[in-house]
Amino acid sequence: VRQLRPDASRESSSELYLVAKNRLTAPVREGDVLAVEIEDIGDEGDGIARVEGFTLFVSGVEEGETLEVRVDDVKPRYGFAQPVE
Repeated sequence: VRQLRPDASRESSSELYLVAKNRLTAPVREGDVLAVEIEDIGDEGDGIARVEGFTLFVSGVEEGETLEVRVDDVKPRYGFAQPVE
């Protein structure tokens, strides 16, 4: 993401544009329940799943596992989820 502040159309103008790669919002939301496949294990030991290119970190899972998860927290570029029991 980068900021772009074009020349103001008037002296008191305060226009600010954010230019982002890919999308402005994540394809998941807190509380979503999704079926995912754990593609890899991260440095901290969490499983890594991807939803439309968006990375979800899932705790307590094994690589290659397919399961339902509930999204707990969503950041601009990644999110956290827990297995649904």
